[in-house]
Order: sequence, then C-alpha cells, then structure tokens
Amino acid sequence: MNRNEDLSENLNYTTPELPILTSDEHLSELPTFRELMHWHDDYKFILVTKGGGL
Repeated sequence: MNRNEDLSENLNYTTPELPILTSDEHLSELPTFRELMHWHDDYKFILVTKGGGL
C-alpha cells in the first residue's frame, strides 16, 4: 500500500480508463488481522466471506 505522511493512500487503478480497483485481500494474512489506518477519497466496498471468532 502506498501511503503519504498524512496517512492518505495512493490507489493504482486496475483499469486506468475507468477508475476501478479490484483486489483480493485477506485480513487473516496480516500479523494483527487488521488493516493499517489510512484514508482516500474513493469508495471502498468490502465483501466478508467468512467470520472469524474472537
């Protein structure tokens, strides 16, 4: 992920002609099971496919 000093994130769109970014990310692969704090002006849609109990 490409973050700036203000914690904003620069997104690299999958299709430059159409500002859409698709990715397949798994929080279970991160050490703390969490994404680092960040922000961007784009909308983000997340599909949860499996619950993880605490």
